[in-house]
Amino acid sequence: MSFYPIEMNPVGQAVLPRFNVSTVKILGGLKGTYKINEELLFKTQVSLDYNDVTEDQYESSQTAIGGYLLGRGYGVFSAQTFSNVLTNATLTYNKKIGDGQNLNALVGTEIFRSFANGGSVQGREFASDDFTYVQSAGIVDAGSSFRSPPASLLSYFLEARYDYQDRFLATFGFRADGSSNFGPNNRFGYFPAASVGWRISKENFFSSKLISDLKLRVSYGLTGNQGIPAFAFLGTWGTATYNGSTGLQPNNVSNPDIKWETTSESNFGVDISLLDERIQATVDAYYNKTSDLLLTRPYASTTGFGGVLDNIGDMENKGLELGLTAVVLDKPNFKWTTKLNLSRNLNKVLFLADTIPLYRGYQAEGVDGTNIITVGHPLGTFWGLNYLGVNPATGNAIYEDRNEDGLINNSDAMVIGNAQPKLYGGINNIFAYKGFDVSIFFQFSYGNKVLNFSKGKLVNMGADLQNNQSTDALRRWKNEGDITDIPKYEFGSTLNNLHSNRLLEDASYLRLKNVSIGYTIPARLTDKVLLGNTRVYLNATNLWTLTQYTGSDPEVSTLDGSTSAQGIDFFTLPQVRTIVMGLNITLK
Repeated sequence: MSFYPIEMNPVGQAVLPRFNVSTVKILGGLKGTYKINEELLFKTQVSLDYNDVTEDQYESSQTAIGGYLLGRGYGVFSAQTFSNVLTNATLTYNKKIGDGQNLNALVGTEIFRSFANGGSVQGREFASDDFTYVQSAGIVDAGSSFRSPPASLLSYFLEARYDYQDRFLATFGFRADGSSNFGPNNRFGYFPAASVGWRISKENFFSSKLISDLKLRVSYGLTGNQGIPAFAFLGTWGTATYNGSTGLQPNNVSNPDIKWETTSESNFGVDISLLDERIQATVDAYYNKTSDLLLTRPYASTTGFGGVLDNIGDMENKGLELGLTAVVLDKPNFKWTTKLNLSRNLNKVLFLADTIPLYRGYQAEGVDGTNIITVGHPLGTFWGLNYLGVNPATGNAIYEDRNEDGLINNSDAMVIGNAQPKLYGGINNIFAYKGFDVSIFFQFSYGNKVLNFSKGKLVNMGADLQNNQSTDALRRWKNEGDITDIPKYEFGSTLNNLHSNRLLEDASYLRLKNVSIGYTIPARLTDKVLLGNTRVYLNATNLWTLTQYTGSDPEVSTLDGSTSAQGIDFFTLPQVRTIVMGLNITLK
C-alpha cells in the first residue's frame, strides 16, 4: 500500500497546509520647521515606509496541491523587501491685506521613490510529511529573484487662497508631476485647478428667518492618473528556454508616447443651513471627463504579443450627491441626530481608439470574456449569451441565436448587465443620553448586478463535477415534459454550461453596516483616580443584510480593485461579522 494517498483528503486540506508570513515593518520620519518671519514659514519632511515579508508554505501529501496534483508534498519559501521614501519641502506665505482680506499661498516640491527586491525557491517530492522545508525536497525545480529599478515621482506644486470677509473665497492650484512610468516624450503632466465660493448669507441684502447660512461653490480642475507598472513605456526582454537551450525573448512592446491619463472635473455645489443650523444640506452636481484612458491596446495573437499599454479612450462620469444632517431632537439630556447621504453616478465610455473588443474579467464557456469595455456603456459591463430557458422536450438550455447562423458562440453574445448601482448611500442615526451614545448606520445599494460565477460550478451542467452542488441542482430537468429553469446534467457536455445571464443576479441590498454603543464614565468618578475621558464601548459590523442575491454577499468583488471587471463573485469570502468590546482611557 502506498504511503501517499491518491485522493485528496478534505480534512487534511483544511488543517494541514502551512502558510506562515512574517512581516517586519518600519515607519519613520524626520521633519523640520523654520519660521523666516511672521509671514513666511518653511517646512521639510522625510519619511520611510519599509516592509520585509517572508513567506513559508508547505502543502502536505494529503492536500490537493501536495498530493493530488504533485504527489509527494510541495514547499515554497520566499523573501521580499519593499520600501517607499517620501521627501517634500514647502514654503507658506500668510498675509492679512486689510479690510477683512486674507491671502494664503504655498509652493513646494516632493519626491517619491519606491524600491523592491526579493526571491523565492520551491521544491517537491518530499521523502515524508515529517520533513517540510525546501532543503528536504527531492526535487528543487523552481526559483526566482528580482530587483526592480526605483520607481519615482517628482512633483512641483503651488496653491493660493483668498477670502474677503468670509463672503468671497477663491482658490487656485497647479501641479506638475513627472513619473518614471512614462517615457521622456510625456513624462510630465500638468494639472491646474480653480474654485470660487460665495456665501450669500453674508450679504447685506440677504435676510431670512429660515436660512441661517447659504453658500454657492463652483470648481474646475485637472487631475492625473499614472496607475500602470513602473517603466511600462520600455520594451523589455527576458529569458526563454527552448529545446534545452536558453536565449532571449521580447516581453513587451515599447511605447515611448504613452502619457498621463487626465480627468477634467467640473463641480457646482450648494451648502445650506436651516433653522439655526438644526438642518444642514449639501448638494453637488458634477461632470468629469477622463481622456487618454490607460488600458491595454489588444494586438492580434499572430504578433506574439497580447497587447501594449496605451492611451486608448475617453470616458465620462456625471451625477448628483446629497448630504443631509438633521438634529431631530435636542433636549438637555437627550440628542438625536440623523445623517443621510445619497449618490447617483452615470458612467459611460465615450471613445475607444480600436474596434477590437476589450474583454475583461474571466474567460468563460462560449464567450471571450465575462466583461467588456465598449463605447456607450459603463465600466463593469457584463458580457454573455441571452439565456431563454430550458427546452421541456430535451432538457437542453436555449440561448438566443442573435446572428441566426445556427451556432451559439461569442458572435451571439451581448451586453447583459452592469455592476454599477443606480443609487447608493447610507443613513446614520446617532443618539446621546447623558453618558450613553448609540450609533446605528445602514448602507444600501440599488440597481447593481453581480455575476454569480460560483453558480456555474455549484449548479454545473456537465463540464465537470468537481464541487459539491447547491440545492438548486435538485431542480434540474430530469424527464421529458419537466418545466424548470435549470437544464439537465450531461457529463462532458458544455452546451448547458455556456456563460449567460442565467448567472447574473440583482444585488441590491440594505445592510446594517455598523452599530456602536458606548458609555462615558462621569468626570466626577474618573477625577478621583487621575483619569481623563474614559469610555467603554461595543462595536459591531455587518450584523444584518436584506437582499435577493443568492450568493454569499452582494457587496463582494473577486477581482478587487478592478474597475472594468467589478461585481464578480467567484467563491469570494463574504465580509465578516465582527463584534469588538473596548475601553478608551485618557490619562491626566
